Amino acid sequence: MGVNGFIGPFFWESDPRFPRERGINARWYEAMLIDQAIPALRDWQNFNQLVFQQDGAPAHYALCIRQLLNREFPGRWMGRGSARHPAPVAWPPRSPDLTPLDFWVWGHLKQQIFTQDFRPRTIDELKDAIRRAVAELNEDEEVRVRVFEEFRRRLDECVRRGGQSVERR
Repeated sequence: MGVNGFIGPFFWESDPRFPRERGINARWYEAMLIDQAIPALRDWQNFNQLVFQQDGAPAHYALCIRQLLNREFPGRWMGRGSARHPAPVAWPPRSPDLTPLDFWVWGHLKQQIFTQDFRPRTIDELKDAIRRAVAELNEDEEVRVRVFEEFRRRLDECVRRGGQSVERR
């Protein structure tokens, strides 16, 4: 998500070649970034200025992911790093509600999808409902601007607190 809009949504699908995988891992995340997310972001006019932000989830922390981000977003990504391989912008610890996806989008999508008269009953219906809700957000620049104004306030508060926990309500 950016002020420009959304890319995706991208859905995790099990891969029969890897029958023991149970969710998003570094292998899946890397393939999604290379095959879907980064090509979509390259279509944005501000690609060479945008900062790619991710949190400290295990799939995000994998060395192959950090190396990919260093190649694609040199000096322009935020996440969890290590002493040997630091992130250009370190993810502030204990700040789970810092990203627009976490502090607003997921809750908004749930409200849009699960408060309808027609509730999704299958995975395909749920995916379609998510796609429709994201498409509506892509059409509403005013909402995205307001969300990113709040994002900026959260970043400023995080800096003011020296990187400590940010929880605004």
